[in-house]
Amino acid sequence: MILHEPDEAILLELGRLAWTSMNLETHALWVCALIDAQINDQAISARLSKAKSRLDPSSQFDHVRAWIDRTVAAIDEERNQVLHAMPLFGATPDSPAAFDMLGVLPKAATSKRPARHARQRPLTVAELSSARERLEGVYGESDEIIFCLASWRKTLADRQV
Repeated sequence: MILHEPDEAILLELGRLAWTSMNLETHALWVCALIDAQINDQAISARLSKAKSRLDPSSQFDHVRAWIDRTVAAIDEERNQVLHAMPLFGATPDSPAAFDMLGVLPKAATSKRPARHARQRPLTVAELSSARERLEGVYGESDEIIFCLASWRKTLADRQV
């Protein structure tokens, strides 16, 4: 057992966030495979960015590109910043060793996003719920994206017959 754990409500919400993240990542992998089955050797955010670059430039895929952008942002800003954070705890007179913050690690800038400085994020049910709800939002849109891409793939296959 770990010496210092957050309370059960926080652990339960953390589990919900992890479960939502796993489901979103599964759907994101399907999206990547439908766009280009050869995209299989990178982290999910990189795969999605590569898949976006391989989409037909026609406007029929604008909503797919927008979903990919929202998904990459949600994965980076919610999933990664929670599940890859360092638990921090502080001592108060009422609670000598209570977890109350997550230490979010810095991330170097790229051509697609600015640098992220190290910061602290509250470790509360409300904060975790907010992060989970953002992930659920893009997950909720993923069925439509998968259906659109599967239909497009079928149309391409039918043309080749």
